[in-house]
Amino acid sequence: DVKTLITHRFDIEQGAEAYQLIEGAKKEPYLGIILQYEAESAIAVDQERISINAIPIDTAKVGLSLYGAGNYATASLLPPLNKRSDIEFRGIVTGSGRTAQNVAKEFGFVFCATDYEEILDSDTDAIMVTTRHDTHAIAVTKAIQAAKHVYVEKPLGLNVDELKKIHMEKLVNQGIQVMVGFNRRFAPSTAVVVDHFQEVQSPLVVNIRINSGAIPEDHWIQDPEIGGGRVIGEGCHFVDLASALVGSNPKTVSCIGTSKSHKSALLNDNVIINLSFRNGSIANIVYTADGSNALQKEHIEVFGGGRSAVINNFQEAILYKGENKEIKKLMAQDKGQKNMIDAWIKSLETGIPCLSYDCLMANSLATVLAVESLALGVAIDVDFSIFNENK
Repeated sequence: DVKTLITHRFDIEQGAEAYQLIEGAKKEPYLGIILQYEAESAIAVDQERISINAIPIDTAKVGLSLYGAGNYATASLLPPLNKRSDIEFRGIVTGSGRTAQNVAKEFGFVFCATDYEEILDSDTDAIMVTTRHDTHAIAVTKAIQAAKHVYVEKPLGLNVDELKKIHMEKLVNQGIQVMVGFNRRFAPSTAVVVDHFQEVQSPLVVNIRINSGAIPEDHWIQDPEIGGGRVIGEGCHFVDLASALVGSNPKTVSCIGTSKSHKSALLNDNVIINLSFRNGSIANIVYTADGSNALQKEHIEVFGGGRSAVINNFQEAILYKGENKEIKKLMAQDKGQKNMIDAWIKSLETGIPCLSYDCLMANSLATVLAVESLALGVAIDVDFSIFNENK
């Protein structure tokens, strides 16, 4: 309650008088000064929705609403979506009404709001969730309950209980598509490598090294309740990438990490994750925050059937077959964001998911269980039956 701090109020036309107080031209004690605009020119903050573009809804297009408008969403997701003629931006919800308005005006959303319930209404077909990690699971659960297709930035959930709630809702809403932003499986380099091993019948061996770099300990990702730590928040990308490369869902997961007295298992960001897959393939993921920034961030190797392949930071793919070597370079780094968006929109239009629900849930569950494995020191089965256990 800041009412007692307000000592003066001035209409905006009298703003000069307010600054005379501040500059000392008027000798009068003051503390908090309010500049008041005319009521009709101000935004009604109690409005549930603020109309931005009063255009009729085109039901022939996918009505897309956005929950959260951070840097990644506005820089990597909205621009490619904005170029499409088959979608229409409907509503945008953020914690700040001002942020929502600015993004809504820039990208042409019909309305903005600060209440998530507003985009669960009938004028929305699909929702993109790009908020902080601790809000993902509840937002996805509500979207499924409201019969809205939903895309969520990784991670899908921070723990088994959150994933269980999503899973239970999905079981009774089979027609609703759930998509997680595992963009690396859609990268051109990944597609080239998958095609390279298409004829191989034997299981594959995958090695992924992520030189992630350090981030401040007070960063929100390092908050166990908000960000959930880097293994869950970022490591899920590489569990899914390994799954895409071998073409199978994870069967077991185990994890070991360096010992630092101030780092819990949840916040350990120097780990090795071992995965076995249902088709017999295996993967090793080295995730470290303690390396040099001079070394490239992501390096992937795949072996099997007398063939090998390397992906260097999603800028080139090197393919080996017998004595032959082929290098496929890209003009620029491409981690698959645009391809992922295109595939997701197509899946909404055709009704055929671009990433199966069982796959994305298995990879999300494997990542959460990797942290549990690190804490317990044992390998853990990746099985949906865990959702039936009483905890």
